[in-house]
Order: sequence, then structure tokens, then C-alpha cells
Amino acid sequence: MTDAVSRGKGPAGVRPEAMSGPAAGRLHAPLIAAWDHYWFGGIAAVRPYLLVKVLLCVLAFDGWLHRVPAGGQYGAGGFGVAHFQWLDALQPLPSPGLYVGLMLAVGLLALWCAFTNAGRWPRALLAVLYTYAWAMSFQDGFQHHYFLSLVLMTFVFFPRLRARDLFAIDAEPAVGRRRRARPAGTLTVSSWGYALLGVNIGIVYAYTAVTKWDTEWRAGGVLRGLGGASLGPIAAWLAGVGVPPGMLWAMQGLGVFALECLIAAGFALAVVLDQRRRPWLRTITWLAFLGAVSFHVLTEVALPLQIGWFSYYMIVLACVYLLPSSLLWKLGALVYRPATRLAAVGQDALGRARLRGIGLTSVAVIGAAGVVVASGRALDLPGAQTVSVLAASALVAASVILLVRRRPQVAFRHALATGLAAVLMWAAAGRSGILFLYHARVGVDLQRRGDSSAALGAFERARRYAPNAKALDNYMARLKRQLDRAEE
Repeated sequence: MTDAVSRGKGPAGVRPEAMSGPAAGRLHAPLIAAWDHYWFGGIAAVRPYLLVKVLLCVLAFDGWLHRVPAGGQYGAGGFGVAHFQWLDALQPLPSPGLYVGLMLAVGLLALWCAFTNAGRWPRALLAVLYTYAWAMSFQDGFQHHYFLSLVLMTFVFFPRLRARDLFAIDAEPAVGRRRRARPAGTLTVSSWGYALLGVNIGIVYAYTAVTKWDTEWRAGGVLRGLGGASLGPIAAWLAGVGVPPGMLWAMQGLGVFALECLIAAGFALAVVLDQRRRPWLRTITWLAFLGAVSFHVLTEVALPLQIGWFSYYMIVLACVYLLPSSLLWKLGALVYRPATRLAAVGQDALGRARLRGIGLTSVAVIGAAGVVVASGRALDLPGAQTVSVLAASALVAASVILLVRRRPQVAFRHALATGLAAVLMWAAAGRSGILFLYHARVGVDLQRRGDSSAALGAFERARRYAPNAKALDNYMARLKRQLDRAEE
């Protein structure tokens, strides 16, 4: 080869000038084909379908249970700085009502998109609302928001899929045989958005692995500081049997680096998992799945990291990308086939009696709008009533348009999805201690800033939802005595 190159020839003795014509096309064609197959090849349709459904449900409850309680500090003292300087010039001062209302709206819209066959525009609106919710202020400095916004942006370009297309029943079963569900893997789609998200996830793991190639991490110092309390007994036991004290931490540091490299490779290869059924590919993705799940479970159990629900998002992504599509199909069919059959029965009933279907749909829309408004009023949170009224108004307006276009089935389905999302919002935010936590945090913040009178009012509102009212009463009594002494 060196001899050929020194004589001015390319591979196998081909001269460079000869490679600019048809020969170059023949050489590049396999690379172009591989590139196209990677981004546009067949993907089991159950993967993007389940990913959108499950991850949006996790996003909704994450916002309600984990983000809403922190909304009381927005705009405190008339101060707020956005994540981007240009945003400060456009937006008003962030307030608790704006942030809490946005998080409630994000949860409602996320569940609505998960329960219905939402198109690109609702998913794009969800990505914009979620991104603005964290970008409006550095008060929400959770670094993984950037990644979740990228996930929601790629969802915009995911294919629009229906449950009956994935879990359909044979229309004409053989005589004497029961109807069979469509076997796994028969429906594939092309989705460059799904492939792009897989690559981005691989980049996340690869980057975190590179950042761990640090002397302090490789020596085990970082893990010793983070997991000393939980893993310290294991290190002490190993030291008792003659293992050097620092070896456990060094081995774990190198092990995490190797594990994240494996997971990164697994996500990058998982994009073609349904195109190339190779044993080695399945082996790598299975190992990457086990590594990702065990890594994030151990992170939640053993390390005191303030990362919210990020581990749960990554476990969902690992399940969808790295597990076999046949297993995902069985899991999806277990949940969605009964719902699909029930929905088909309702649609058939509406289709057989159009006038009665329009009347039933109108009743359902009005009832769902009432449920949404009632759920917002039941939540003692700033912005909740405004969001509920806007959501109910949007439902009514969209339903009127659908009824005019003689599509009562679609309007009926949207009404049920909106009403169910509102009930889940009320259950998550109103029956889980979130109201107490929100008002208690507001009181603590006001007291820290020296406004004890307003803090007492916040604690009185928190008392309505306190799991232990007696303890809060004792604290409020001390605060009242301090205020009385200050007035004297």
C-alpha cells in the first residue's frame, strides 16, 4: 500500500484522478447507504409510540410533584434573572402564578398528548412551554432541563401512531381459530427524530464518561465523598480482609467510566437494533440496558445527588431503546389492547347514531370542561384557576370546531382525555402534600427575608393541608410571640 501511494496511486493501485468519476461513486455508495439506513431505516413502531406515552406521563407528574412546590420563590424581592439575557428584555418579572401556572399547564398538556393521538403542533407547544418554564429564571437551575427540552423537541418529529395500528386484531381469522393480535415487529416506521434522540442520549453518556477521566475521579476521591455514608461499610469490610482502603473507590471510579462508555455505545447502536438482527448487537444492547438500569438505581439508592427524577427519565429511555421490540410490544399490548377495544366500542356506538353521538359528545365536553375548572379551583395554588379556565375554554372551542366538521368521535375522545388529565392533576397536586409543601416553603422564605407577618399568613394557609398540624401550631405560636414582642 505504501508503494502504491508513493507512485501516486490510491487504494489497490487506483490513481486519484480516476476516483473522481464513477469509481468514486461506487466507493462512496456503501457509506451513503449505511448513513441513510442509520437515520431513515426501519424502527419498530412500538418504540417511539411507547416512548412518547410513558415519558410524557413521567414529565407531567414530575412537574406537579417536584417543580410546583418551588414556585413560591419566583420574583421574591422583585428580583429575577432569566437563563438567557435576551429573555429578560422580553418577559415580565417571573412570579409564582406564572411559574406554577406553567407547570400545571405543562402537566395537563403532556397527559393530553399522551392520552390522544396528538399531532406535531401540540407537541411543539409542549416543548415551548416546558422550555420557557425553566428558562424564565435561574431560580430553576436544574441542569438536566436542557436535555429534557431536547427530548421534547425531538418528539415533535416522531411519527404519529395509533394504538390500533400497533396492536390490531386480524379482521378475518381462520375458521375455528381465535383472533390473534398482530405479531411483534410487523409494523416499522422511519423516524430520523428517534435516531437523533438516540444519538443525543449516547452523547450525554459519552460526555459524562469523559468528564470522569479525571485524576480525582479515577483515584476514587469523588465517589468516596459522595458515597462514603452508604458504601463505607463495604470499604471497611474489604479493608478487614486485606484489601487496600482506596482500591474499592478507585475500582468503582474506573468501573463507572467503563459502564458509561458501554451505555453510550449501546444507545448509538440501538438505533439499528430492528434493522440488523445480529447476536453481537443484541448482546451489547442487553448489557447496556442492564448497565443503565443498575447505574441509575444505584445512583438513587447510594449517592445523595440532587437530580430530581432524572434517573427515572433515563430508565424509561433505556427500556425503550435497548430492550427487544417484541418484549416492548407485549408490554404495550398488555396495557393498550383493552383500552383500544373499549374505545372501539364507544366509537361504533357514536357512529351508529350520529345525532345521539353529537348530543353525547356535547354533554361529555361540557362535563369535562366543568371538571377542569373544578380541579383548578380546588387547588390552592397561584395560577391554577387561570390555567383551568384557559384549558376548559380551549377544549370547548376545539370541540365546537370538530362538531361542525362532523367529527364527534374525536371531540369525545379529547374531552375524556382532558377530563382525566384534570382529575390526575387534582389528585397529584391536591392529595399528595404538595399544597402544604408549597405554602410552607413560601412561609420559610418570607421569614428568612424578615417579613414575619406575611410568613405567618403563609403558615396559616399551609396548616389547612399539614400532615402534622400540631407541630406547625407550635411553630406558629412561637412566631406569634416573636411578632408580639417586636410590636411592644
